[in-house]
Amino acid sequence: FRLNAPGGSIAIHLAVGGSHNVANALAAAAAAGSAGVGLEQIAAGLAAVRAVSGRLQFRRAASGAWLIDDSYNANPSSVRAAIEVLAGLAGRKWLVLGDMAELGEFAEAAHRDVGEFARAHGVQRLYATGALAARAVQSFGPGGEWFADATALTAALTAALGAALGAGAADVRLLIKGSRMNRLERVVEALAATGAPATDGH
Repeated sequence: FRLNAPGGSIAIHLAVGGSHNVANALAAAAAAGSAGVGLEQIAAGLAAVRAVSGRLQFRRAASGAWLIDDSYNANPSSVRAAIEVLAGLAGRKWLVLGDMAELGEFAEAAHRDVGEFARAHGVQRLYATGALAARAVQSFGPGGEWFADATALTAALTAALGAALGAGAADVRLLIKGSRMNRLERVVEALAATGAPATDGH
């Protein structure tokens, strides 16, 4: 994106996805600018930002698909933001979802809303685990599958990606999102071809 400031205008390159990260970058740029930092230094600093492990980190799967590892945590707002990132990518859009924790009386409705939101934003397949995530599968409809645990989910997902190889699995974009208690990083590690993240964001 392009940063327009009182001192001029400069192109900003971010290696992290999502409009929420653009908003964060703008806030950081404003703070740096008010402290007297020049535009070129601001641009260089923002270009050096990298995704933290488990937070919208792009990785390759052994199948060639792109994994979007956002498994560190989840709440309704962050799940929607991550789905919007997924929706903005080319290719087939798949979502792995675990329970969102600590939502109290709103938990079931929040998970149903996420399923509807994913469907409305072009997600074609939903793989879910957790008692509450089952509600997301119900509201998502066709293409949604629920699994009793992450091991069963990983096995089904590995098989699905293997089957997709003939149709070009490299065009699959797979978002993995859930609260820490789900330990969905195990799914990421099982699918990843290497522990090394992508360096360009996507």
